Amino acid sequence: MIGTFAHNGFNNHALESFSLMIDEGWKINSTSISSLLPVLVELVKFSKGREVHGFCLRTGLECDVFVANALIDMYAKSTRSAEASAVF
Repeated sequence: MIGTFAHNGFNNHALESFSLMIDEGWKINSTSISSLLPVLVELVKFSKGREVHGFCLRTGLECDVFVANALIDMYAKSTRSAEASAVF
């Protein structure tokens, strides 16, 4: 659902859906995270992206290749090359 919203340009809806998933206690997977991170770049919400990165570290999702790629992309597009290199 997050990916569909993002693909169609409804970035705020994608972010709201993710927040609702967290609030309702849904299990967040790598697909949800890798779909959400580009949305945060588009919305220029770098601090939220760092929060999502922390969530990934706590849940072990940072090892997923799709999540890692999305994190690298987010940091690179936010001109944070050192963080992008650290994830790589």
